[in-house]
Amino acid sequence: MRPFSRPLAAYDQRLRSRQPTQPCRPLFGYLLCEYFAHVQQRHRGLPADEYITACEQRLQALGVEAGARLWEQFCLRRLESTDRGVRAPLDLGSAQDVLNAVRAPFWAFLFGEDERRDVQLLRLKDNNGFYLIEREPATDQYISFPRDYSGIQPSAVLSGVIRAVLGCCGFESAVKVFLSEGLTYYEVVLHE
Repeated sequence: MRPFSRPLAAYDQRLRSRQPTQPCRPLFGYLLCEYFAHVQQRHRGLPADEYITACEQRLQALGVEAGARLWEQFCLRRLESTDRGVRAPLDLGSAQDVLNAVRAPFWAFLFGEDERRDVQLLRLKDNNGFYLIEREPATDQYISFPRDYSGIQPSAVLSGVIRAVLGCCGFESAVKVFLSEGLTYYEVVLHE
């Protein structure tokens, strides 16, 4: 330590001590919480149903923007480790293959290897859609909102991430998120 230098603040130490190959979850949580507070403030005067719709649309738009960049980072790291023979390359030939890549290695990349997410993939009967089913989305750990607007789904950010990943792989889609019996459903409908 240099003379007359101040020690690092606690949040600086935590951010600098993480592995450089992993996304920073405390930073992700803080930014997501602040963005959600900003969205709430912007749409405060709207009626409840319009408020919920507007907030979810903004959160999904954020997820689309962030998801494309995170997918690129994930693919570059995956390619780098594949070149070294550490991992097998991903097969992304169909939408189902992409969603399988999202629910397993990409979710582990986003939320950490230590936090294994239990995400199931179900195909709809019409062969044009899928459900990703998750018990407790990681976004729900970071966000709080007034009880008056408990219909807002903070996991709309993750639906935007899913939509962006599918878009980056050449599959145009619409992704909706809803809760049922304590489970979070991401309904993915592919556009032909």
